[in-house]
Amino acid sequence: MTKRLFLIRLFLCSILSFSIAQISLAQYNDLLDNSNISWLAEFTSDQSLSIQANSSEEIVKLTKLYDDPSNTDYFNRSNWVLDWVYQSAIHGDVKCFTDPGLTQSISHSEILNMVSYIDTVTTFDPATFEEQITIVRGSVNPDDIKSFRLNQVIFYNKKTKNFETRLISVAPILDTPNSKPLFWIKMNEAISKNFDIHSPDISWGALAYSKANPVEFNFMEVRKNENNFDLEKRIYEQAINNEKQIESTEGYGCGTLLLPKEVSNLYTSIDTVITFNPDTYEETIQIIKNDMKPEEVSQLRLVQEWYYNTESKKLINRLKAIAPMVNVTDENGVFKYRKPMYYIRYD
Repeated sequence: MTKRLFLIRLFLCSILSFSIAQISLAQYNDLLDNSNISWLAEFTSDQSLSIQANSSEEIVKLTKLYDDPSNTDYFNRSNWVLDWVYQSAIHGDVKCFTDPGLTQSISHSEILNMVSYIDTVTTFDPATFEEQITIVRGSVNPDDIKSFRLNQVIFYNKKTKNFETRLISVAPILDTPNSKPLFWIKMNEAISKNFDIHSPDISWGALAYSKANPVEFNFMEVRKNENNFDLEKRIYEQAINNEKQIESTEGYGCGTLLLPKEVSNLYTSIDTVITFNPDTYEETIQIIKNDMKPEEVSQLRLVQEWYYNTESKKLINRLKAIAPMVNVTDENGVFKYRKPMYYIRYD
C-alpha cells in the first residue's frame, strides 16, 4: 500500500468516525445546547426492571399497572416491560439499531432473522433403526430475555442543582452465559414537566435501583464539561452543604433525614490503636482519625422512576436519588463488599 493510499484511507476513516460520533451526540443535542446543563456523561448498565428481581441484586417496586397493552396471546405478568419492549421490536413497531448510539439502523426482516433459530433433531425408528432428521424452526421466547442493557445520559442542571437522567436506547439480553445485546431500540424521550402518572397512556410505573451493578465513574463517557466540573466534588458539596435532602441508607424511602454534621461524620472514621511497651508492659491508647476524600468515591447507585408509555411504546425515566458507594474491607484491608453512604434526594 502506497503512503498516499494509506493517508486517503486514514482520512476517510477519520471522517466516518467523526460522522458516527456526531450522529450519536445528536441523540441529546438539546441537552448539549442547553446553557443550564454544565456537565453530561453517557453510560450503559444492565437491569431487568422485573418485579421478580427483588433480591440482593435489584429492587423494583411497582407503582402503577394500568392495563395490559400487549396485543399478543403470550404475556408474562412478572416481566411486563421486558415483554412489551421486546414484542414491539419483533412486530416492527419501533426503530432498532446495531449500536447504543443509534447510528446504524436494522430492518424489521433483519430483526426477525436475529430472533429466529433452526435446530436439527435426529430420531431413530425403534423398529427399523432408521435415522430420521427433522428441521425445527423457532424464535426467541420473551421468557428467554433476562434483562435490558440501558444506554443513558446523566447530566447536571446548574439552575435547579439537580442531577437528571434520560434513557437513549435499550437492548434485550438473552438469558444465556456471556450473552450479548440482541439489538438496540430507540427510546430517547424526555420526561415532560407536566408529566402525569395518571394518564391512560402510562400503563406501568416502578421505582427501581440496581444493588449489584453501581455505575462506575471510569466507564462514563463525558460529553459536556463546563468550567472543569468535578462530579465527585459536586456530590460531596450537595450533601455537606445540605443543598438537597439527605437520607440514611436503611433503604431508599425508609431512611431518616440526615443533618450536614451527620453526613460529614460519614466521611470520617475513628480507629482506636492499642500498643504495649515491651519493657514496662504499659498500655498506650492512640486515637487515629481517618478522613475519606470525595474523590475516593468511584461509584454511584442511581434510584430512578421508570414508566412505560403505551402510545409511543417507549420507556422513560426520572432520577429520584443518588447514593455514593464506598468499599468495605476487613481488618487486613481485603475488599468485602460495597455499600451506599447516603441518598441525595431529587424529588
